[in-house]
Amino acid sequence: MSAEEIPEVSEIGGPGSDLPAWSITPWSIKLYGSRNAAVAIAKSKLWPGAYAASKGSKFASIYVGYGFSAASPGLSIGTSFTPEPPPMILGEAADVIEQDEVTLEAENELLKAIEEAKMAAEAEGEEGGEE
Repeated sequence: MSAEEIPEVSEIGGPGSDLPAWSITPWSIKLYGSRNAAVAIAKSKLWPGAYAASKGSKFASIYVGYGFSAASPGLSIGTSFTPEPPPMILGEAADVIEQDEVTLEAENELLKAIEEAKMAAEAEGEEGGEE
């Protein structure tokens, strides 16, 4: 491959970032424990919530986060995503004014009065139509 065929590498540090990606140390590593039981923990600076642990030939990694890198739009390097707080809890509802239960006789009287009013309105409509 000649010099003309090598593609140019752009300096990308994430959206809205003026820093090239390689100017940031992507991981911070710390050693915990003594020599015989030492565990190395690596914490990502680009993906808050990403961790990796290693002890000897065994290793594990975990990501607990919101899926936003530290270089996401609206965030500057070194800050993390903070979700919007939930809405305020509503207060107590107003007390309901209780009413007495309608008895069957009272309900039947009401329905009978409604039916009589409908029949009277129909009778007036028929009388007005005949004239």
